Amino acid sequence: MSAKAKVDDLLATESCQLRDQKIHKIHAAMEALVYGAAIISSTKCRQFQVRLNRARQAVTTWSDADC
Repeated sequence: MSAKAKVDDLLATESCQLRDQKIHKIHAAMEALVYGAAIISSTKCRQFQVRLNRARQAVTTWSDADC
């Protein structure tokens, strides 16, 4: 294989990889736009639930003391 053919082959391969990466980025951006946020992990969801429950307990405690 000649040097030019090797360069052309490498360029085509790299171009294809870059195109796939760009498609992946666009897809992720569209998911964020459609769903309103990036996909979150279950750990982050649990952390949010814990913070929410603490806030609810604090509000309830304050309301009970006020009565």
